[in-house]
Amino acid sequence: MSANDGRIFKPTEVIFFIPKGTILDDFHLGLSRGDLRLLDIQTKNFDLDLVTGDVYAKNIIADEGNISSDYGDVIIEESAMNLKVKSDSGKTVITGMLGDLSIEGDKGLSILKFLRSDNIVLNNHSGRMILEDSETKKLAATATNGQVIIKRTKGDLLMVNETGKIVSEENQGTLELKNGSGPTIAIQENKVNATVSSQSGFIKWLQDPSQSVKITAKTETGELRNDFVDAPDNAKYTIDVKSKNGDVKILEKVE
Repeated sequence: MSANDGRIFKPTEVIFFIPKGTILDDFHLGLSRGDLRLLDIQTKNFDLDLVTGDVYAKNIIADEGNISSDYGDVIIEESAMNLKVKSDSGKTVITGMLGDLSIEGDKGLSILKFLRSDNIVLNNHSGRMILEDSETKKLAATATNGQVIIKRTKGDLLMVNETGKIVSEENQGTLELKNGSGPTIAIQENKVNATVSSQSGFIKWLQDPSQSVKITAKTETGELRNDFVDAPDNAKYTIDVKSKNGDVKILEKVE
């Protein structure tokens, strides 16, 4: 039959049944087009190679996981593994996962929630990455000209950007924010230890006045405003903000 004979081809559904309690050595699937739904899998190695297919996975328990996706969407819920994800332009959503996580993203969107990890590494080129309500011993998030947004996350947090945008909101632990020419915005209700630096990008730090902490801020050539310059020193918390050429504004957070 030719491709133009008028026949309509319906999608084919393939279902794999794995006996309950079975632990696999390797689980490897390649998909050029189509959708995958994976539930309740235990394996040493969990590997997916995707082109345009979408994947939904839940309750995956593995030692190591590797997912490569060109254009598809990847959704993973309530799983445990050390996972590496490489995504071109698709969407990656990971929630409720236990284990280390590394994501290499180009133009896509990554949404990450309720993670518990020793190490999280997020490399974003021109897309958008959002991490919320998570806990990690160490986070390293970098972006070339995209956006990195970290909210309500606890740990040793490093966020680096070149020309994009950094947003840190209501985090706990130690913050280190570095930016080139893009804007850096930090919003804090609680006290925190932080260093913020920028070459030419705009820096705005909003701090709850009821959790007042002395903030040291300076810029070489930009405009400077610091509403907390006269706040008493606190030996436990220090915030240091520096910019070479950009404006710096340290403001009271108001509702």
